[in-house]
Amino acid sequence: MKNVLRVVAGIYTVALLVALLATSCAFPDSTIELNESNNNGYDPAINTLLTKTSVRLFDGVKKSDVTLTFEGQVEKLSASLSQKYGRSVGATEKLPITSEDISALIEEQLTKLNIPELIEPSSGDIALINKDFPDLSEEDTIAELETIQKVYQNQVGSLVFNAIIANPDYQPESSISRATGYNDGAFYYDDTQVTVYEIGAALLHAFSAVTLSQQREKAFQLTEKYMGAKDRTDDKSDAFRHAILNIVMAKEGWGLKGEKMAWARDFSTAHEKGVKYTGIPSEMDLHNNNVGLGITTQNLPRNI
Repeated sequence: MKNVLRVVAGIYTVALLVALLATSCAFPDSTIELNESNNNGYDPAINTLLTKTSVRLFDGVKKSDVTLTFEGQVEKLSASLSQKYGRSVGATEKLPITSEDISALIEEQLTKLNIPELIEPSSGDIALINKDFPDLSEEDTIAELETIQKVYQNQVGSLVFNAIIANPDYQPESSISRATGYNDGAFYYDDTQVTVYEIGAALLHAFSAVTLSQQREKAFQLTEKYMGAKDRTDDKSDAFRHAILNIVMAKEGWGLKGEKMAWARDFSTAHEKGVKYTGIPSEMDLHNNNVGLGITTQNLPRNI
């Protein structure tokens, strides 16, 4: 699937971002929220699609897996880990899994699967999609393409979920580190563990998360280049890091504009649900995430 593994070169004008960040440190006003729903963890668009057609699932994937929203992914992962380890595993707990692990797990699945081109499918790709959704006409397939994309992504996310649960090395740590082990950027600029929340966002946007480690590294390099450091907190470099990371994630994520933006928003906001603090520091980080998303919204074409 050529567009999944393609990383778009380049970055938006950094000077513009630097200018905007002069005010973004001090005035938290973010209203960003995770892409959650009120549908008991199930995506209504996918449920509607599956009333119109059967679907051929990849080996190891259940029909219920492909309908999960972010909140459904998180709930399932927390419940499965709790059952596996005989104790409650909360969504803010971190696992011994890094961004590199997430990228590798997704890429491993993608190399095994024959997924058609889903952004600009050719007639041959449409024919392949119709084999997986046999009750749809070619016209229906084109009309339902964005929801079909979600079904393929959720199947890949389900296979990665299975790999995480099956791996004995991915045992959650005790609650000792939950109160004191986080710092701002425990995920972003230290190559340390991710939380259940962050994994849930990655599973929901698997085609974008396959290059998560490269996206993160590019943001770190830009922060160090333009701000002189990549690991300070509560200053302009911190603000820059949060904003530029969202720009990189949206620009180099997979899909059309809406999917790219959802990936950046969902993952960066999931991180804030796992940090040790609340209040002004988190509000500031969410605000700076929003600065990056705002710049991307204005400049990212729909069809790239």
